[in-house]
Amino acid sequence: MFWNNDGVKLLLKEKYHEKGVGERYEDPYEFELAKKKLIVTHRPKIVEALALSGAYDVVIYGHTHEAEIEKKGKTLVVNPGECCGYLTG
Repeated sequence: MFWNNDGVKLLLKEKYHEKGVGERYEDPYEFELAKKKLIVTHRPKIVEALALSGAYDVVIYGHTHEAEIEKKGKTLVVNPGECCGYLTG
């Protein structure tokens, strides 16, 4: 995910190339982990539709910088919030 600055895409591409590591994915990104179907997005406006679709066990999203863990139907919805405390202290 690329936060609020698409310029980050270029920086990450450059740094990944220098180190020969890392991958980047388009938003939203679907994957499976421990037999669970997950989707990750930076767009909070699509979270409810993704969760209520019944297609995913877990929806992870960002952008708001507000931590949240809740169930919507049978889907777990997680926003890890802000890792550095820059906006929320």
